[in-house]
Amino acid sequence: MNIPMYYVDGSKGGVDKNLVLFALLDYLLNQERNVLLVDTDNSDVRLLR
Repeated sequence: MNIPMYYVDGSKGGVDKNLVLFALLDYLLNQERNVLLVDTDNSDVRLLR
């Protein structure tokens, strides 16, 4: 089974990565693809609990 994985990365904060990520998500969902979205940003300490 060949499952594509997309990784959006960058070195600074800002909205550009989220914009690209959600555009890709929207495209894949419109293609009726199954999508699992994982956020690995550990800059928000509330996510580490």
